[in-house]
Amino acid sequence: MNGKGRLEHPSGAVYEGDFKDNMFHGVGTYTFPNGAKYIGPFNENK
Repeated sequence: MNGKGRLEHPSGAVYEGDFKDNMFHGVGTYTFPNGAKYIGPFNENK
């Protein structure tokens, strides 16, 4: 998948942002199951 999207994990974690080659890549928001958030750049799922 390439472009913008949303991925919901069974754990309750959610990623919203840019994808490239099926990886988190670009700018996005990762929300952890406990409600904590990381907002910023991702490079090949990192």
